[in-house]
Amino acid sequence: KMSLSLCTLAIIVFLASAKADFSDSEFSKSLGGFSQNIFVEVLKTNIQKNVILSPFSIQTCLAMARMGTEGETAHEMDMALGFSGHKSASVAEKFKSLLDKYENSNVLKTANKVYVMEGHQLAENYKAMLSSHFNSLPEEINFAEAENAARSINSWVEDKTKSAIQNLISPNSLVSDTRLLLLSAISFKGEWEIPFPAADTKEADFHVNESTMIKVPMMEYQGNFQYARLRDLKIFAARLPYKNSDLSMLVMVPFKGTTFAEMNNNLGQIQLASLKESFNKINGFVYLPKFKAEFQIELTDTLKQMGMEKMFSGGDFGKMFKSPEPTSVSQIVHKAFIEVTEYGTKAAAASGLVATRRVTPTVFKADQPFFYAIVDDDFVPIFQGTVVGF
Repeated sequence: KMSLSLCTLAIIVFLASAKADFSDSEFSKSLGGFSQNIFVEVLKTNIQKNVILSPFSIQTCLAMARMGTEGETAHEMDMALGFSGHKSASVAEKFKSLLDKYENSNVLKTANKVYVMEGHQLAENYKAMLSSHFNSLPEEINFAEAENAARSINSWVEDKTKSAIQNLISPNSLVSDTRLLLLSAISFKGEWEIPFPAADTKEADFHVNESTMIKVPMMEYQGNFQYARLRDLKIFAARLPYKNSDLSMLVMVPFKGTTFAEMNNNLGQIQLASLKESFNKINGFVYLPKFKAEFQIELTDTLKQMGMEKMFSGGDFGKMFKSPEPTSVSQIVHKAFIEVTEYGTKAAAASGLVATRRVTPTVFKADQPFFYAIVDDDFVPIFQGTVVGF
């Protein structure tokens, strides 16, 4: 039985263009829905950790795999990825539009890669689809020489993420019956539209829980920013835009008396896009800790919980190879990194609102466990994460 390793890594991207039978809004909704669903599943077993994911990186890798599937395997993947009712060619067109959008971006870089076992040929249609729509050309490699193969793969990943992601693939994960490795690398480096003054960063209290408090470097900004008081979700939120980009960071903290777990549960019931109109430009103070996080996860169990089971046990990948064999996905590895400072955000693996009048300035303070996301202008999440401690 042949195994297929599917690998995604982290750090940022999002949105789309057109095809008659898959509208922009439908595509954005499918991306947003997948992002929320996978984040909820990952948090179930990682609630005490600083989590950082790039849902788009994961979804891009799965979409590349989906293009090679048929039958029940394709059906399950379509259901979980939000592609149901749409032809695979239409889905591929949407990803092409999105990847092309950021091709010349100085803020967001994406790169996809396919490694195929020496002596095994991809089906011509599949190879053409990856090349034309995912900007990915296959490279032959001998997975049986695990040390050399892992070194070569990790070197590509490190280069494409500007050294933010290292040692993604372990030689132990590559075996002689590995036939295909799919990679999606995303690198993001964004500067704040309005930086936090470095001179104002001071040690401040961060309440890990009701009984534990630690000192952290707390950044401070005074001026206009976008703010929302989400009463139904019991959440305070701030939106901080990046320069020369349609990307911004959302930061969310719970109301007093609402736990961090309750906030995440509430967020799991909605798509972030539904919150866009809730933000207003106000004048006030933003307090946000400087932080960095790295997170790695093997996603097999997570994706099974989301309904993708056939791909891991006798999946139908009949469109992938010229000479199809019984194939299954052996692992899906995702690794992400993020660093937030006064000047902006580094990640690897984003106006015009009516001002409201207030008598006293609003204070938004992330001095307790918080949720954050880097989103595009449609609030489709490129990155999602939590900070629960330092």
